[in-house]
Amino acid sequence: MLYNLAKRGVKCVLFEKGELTCGATWHAAGLVTRFHGGNNFRLWHDEGVNLFSQWQAEGTPLSFHTPGSIRLIPNQRDYIDEAKYQVSKAKIFSGLFECEQHHMISVDEIKEKHPLVNLEDTGIYGGIFTEGDGHIDPSSVTNAFADRAKGLGGTIEQKTEVVGKLQSFQVSQALQSDRNASWGCALRS
Repeated sequence: MLYNLAKRGVKCVLFEKGELTCGATWHAAGLVTRFHGGNNFRLWHDEGVNLFSQWQAEGTPLSFHTPGSIRLIPNQRDYIDEAKYQVSKAKIFSGLFECEQHHMISVDEIKEKHPLVNLEDTGIYGGIFTEGDGHIDPSSVTNAFADRAKGLGGTIEQKTEVVGKLQSFQVSQALQSDRNASWGCALRS
């Protein structure tokens, strides 16, 4: 969020009570996908994949690998219909917004793309393949966002827990940290 606000010229501060990536980030899976059932999230997911690809091409070390993904579809009418709906919707989004398409693939195509998979007696109908999906090192991408946000004027206060609100006005308020420091904040509605 700090990166996106700073990119738009908003002067802002991110408060981290520990250090960046010291919490749950270190064990996050780091899955990056273009697939999402919702319309808005589909665009955001596509934007993320494109952004990480661009940053890595520019030399930012992200450990971003994009082998693609396969979502397995059980051989049940509701699941098959939902998969076809999602693939059709992705085709529309591809035409309107240049998002990547998703492709229905057969069990044999799944085995071809992932030779170690065993789908015998699983009742799998096929899969949705999304090219360009992948995984990324969560710590490296967090630090890349932080570095770029700081380069755009954003501020990061580490080891600074927000412990209370000092005053409240209609337009601004102040936050107090555990280090007895305070910051004024302009709120926009």
